[in-house]
Formats: sequence, structure tokens, C-alpha cells
Amino acid sequence: MFSHWGDYNSVMNGMASPGDPIELPSWAKYAIVMAIAMDYKQLERSPAVECSTDIAYSKMAFVASSLATYIRNLGYHAIPSGNDLALSIPLAIDAGLGELGRNGTLITGPFGPRVRLCKVFTELPLETDSPVDIGVQHFCENCKICASTCPGKSIMDGDRTDKAWGDSNSVNVLKWPIKSMNCLSWWIKNRASCAVCIRICPYNKPPGILHSLVRKIIERTSLFDRFFVRMEKFMGYGKQVLRELED
Repeated sequence: MFSHWGDYNSVMNGMASPGDPIELPSWAKYAIVMAIAMDYKQLERSPAVECSTDIAYSKMAFVASSLATYIRNLGYHAIPSGNDLALSIPLAIDAGLGELGRNGTLITGPFGPRVRLCKVFTELPLETDSPVDIGVQHFCENCKICASTCPGKSIMDGDRTDKAWGDSNSVNVLKWPIKSMNCLSWWIKNRASCAVCIRICPYNKPPGILHSLVRKIIERTSLFDRFFVRMEKFMGYGKQVLRELED
């Protein structure tokens, strides 16, 4: 599950060229996956320029490399990784950090889709976690806010499928595939990154008793999904808020 492309040692020794296949070493039997939360208020600016994503990437690099160093000091191998070496979302799902949403991102319980993922591959003996069901699948089936709001028309508004919807999709996995090239084209047109699908997601909420209660209800039943979606729109959540970026 964790092996992906070619020979890691060849890459590290400068013997592999960009685009060459890479394989993780046979000892890399475990992946420690971590979710780094992005700033809620900064993401409210999207698709205007915001720095929350950049800061999260910096934290990813620091956290993953620090954990890998700690594991090596214990006497084990460890490879830190951000968006490379393996697909982060499937690993995060297997690790029980959340579920795959309609918008193609990992949706977590505490932060919704407002996270970036990093991981460390190691042979350190670990007790593995299991996938969780926090209600994302049935809620996304009834919601579709991201599909109707996406400026790049990259998100499917139909049912999940195991077929490809775009050039970059894998097949034989039941999900809502994303048209990533549409997303990239919008980024180019926007001249900046975009996180609208994260900003408007009903799971993207700041900490609060009411929001936690709603998540718990969704986790247990789908009976109130459509009501919560209507309330989401009525309350005006997810609207773009332009403000000066704080220092």
C-alpha cells in the first residue's frame, strides 16, 4: 500500500532524473500521517490571495522532518514526505484522520477540509489505526454546495463513480472524481491559488459548541442533512470576506 514509485535511494543520491519511477524501500511498512490545520480567517479571503496554505506547507515540512529525525534517533529508518512519494489522502483515510469529500479533499472532524497533509514512512513498530465514518459520505451526497460554487467547474454534482471524469483521475475507486485541469486553469486565470471549495464547505467551521453538536448529529444520522444544508445557506456561512492580512 505504501510503495509508490521507484528507488528512493537513487533519488537521494542524485542518480535518478525527474520523472523516473521511485519505489519506497521494503522496510517502509508504516506511514505516520499528520494533518496541519490552516487559518480559518485567512481562508475566508479565497480566491483572493491568502497565505494560510503557504504557512501550512512550511509547518508540514518542519513537523514531518522533525518527526523523522526523532525516529532516526531511536534507531529506525524514516522518510519525511509532503505531497510527494505517495498519495496523502488515501493514507490519511486509512489512518482514520477523516473521509474523502465531494470536493476531492480529506474532510476531518475538527477542521473539515481546512488541512494540509504530510507523512513519515518508517519501519518503527506501530499500532495502526483504521478508517472512520464521521458522516461525510452521506452528507456530501445531499450537500453539493462545493459543486455549485466552484469557479473552475471542477467538482462533480452527481453520484460517486469508479470511472474517470477527467484526465488525472484514477479508476476503480468509488468517489467523486475531480477535473484537476479545470481547477488549474482557474488558478492561472485567477493569478493566485484558490480554496473556495474549502471556504464554503459546511465542515469548515471555527471551534464552537453548536458546530461540534451538528457534526455529532451528522456522524450518527443522515436525517437532518438537507436541513443543515438549508441552514448553512440561510445563515450565510462560507461567504468571501475580504480583509487586510495580519502581520
